Amino acid sequence: YWIATICGDLVDYPRSVTSAVIYQNEQLSAVLAGAVETSIVSIREAWQEGRRSDARRMLRNARAKDAAFRLLPSSLQAKLIRFEAIDILESGGELAEAERIAEEAAAVDASGPGTVQLSAALRVRKNDLTGALNLLEAATDRDSIHLRASILIALERATEAAELLSAIADARQTAETHRIRALIALSGHDITSALLSAQKAMEAQPSWPTVVFLNAALQYLAGLAITPHALPARPEPLPWDLVRRDDQSLQRFTHAATLFDRLLQSPDMTSAERHTLEVWRLACLANHPGTQDQASSFCRDLLKDHTTRPEPVAWAIVRGLDVNLDRSEAYLKDLVNNGNAH
Repeated sequence: YWIATICGDLVDYPRSVTSAVIYQNEQLSAVLAGAVETSIVSIREAWQEGRRSDARRMLRNARAKDAAFRLLPSSLQAKLIRFEAIDILESGGELAEAERIAEEAAAVDASGPGTVQLSAALRVRKNDLTGALNLLEAATDRDSIHLRASILIALERATEAAELLSAIADARQTAETHRIRALIALSGHDITSALLSAQKAMEAQPSWPTVVFLNAALQYLAGLAITPHALPARPEPLPWDLVRRDDQSLQRFTHAATLFDRLLQSPDMTSAERHTLEVWRLACLANHPGTQDQASSFCRDLLKDHTTRPEPVAWAIVRGLDVNLDRSEAYLKDLVNNGNAH
């Protein structure tokens, strides 16, 4: 079995010992490469689905044996190394470490779009959006187009982003294509089109946290009387007069709260990501007249160990939630009196 797997069914055996060793290494490399290609797909899928621990475990397994790793084609080695840098970037790790690993990957193999994409992502982390866009200018692969479009939206150049996405044929559009289209529609205050595009993304990849989050956030924003041109980092409490209370809007708040709660069940997220999702869920509950008790209870939970978290405090005050803010007020007074308030 293993002879057939490693060497193939029909083998033209080399005559010399030296060439036999080389031949066997090439055959083994081919088998390893096939396994790693499959592993890379699995790593990417796990990451996109928010299963970061699984992705990291698979990455460790792929790199566990250095000798076998070195037998891989350089392009595959570089892909695995680049993933480590991406993990650091998306998990809020040290930029310098991500840059070091990116340089390591480029030294192994700098060909292909992945190197440019990672360099652009590093520029984005440095808030050099224009520089990132310039790096991607000549790239025509789908992932690079998605990244370019996202940067254009951040630069408030949504029309250019829409034109860029039009280059992707219908048959090649993915959940990410539809997700970005939703953001483009939102930039034009077209919440209806944004919801439709987000729903298409959800139908394509219902387990991607980025897709679920966008759907939930848009459901929330559709319940407001004023639609922003971009997703807020965290929702701020608005007066009741600016919150829709028709049946459809209330259903949207309820649905959004459920989606945010679903995202919060994942163990694979940073504390900043968890705090953001908690505030979004609190906003959904606090904007629904029928879930004020839930909002109060959830707000109390958020303030239990972090008495000065500004967003829960703000929501409690503006919505008049049943939350005792004495501890928060006392802590803030201490900060002010001690000269430590910022």
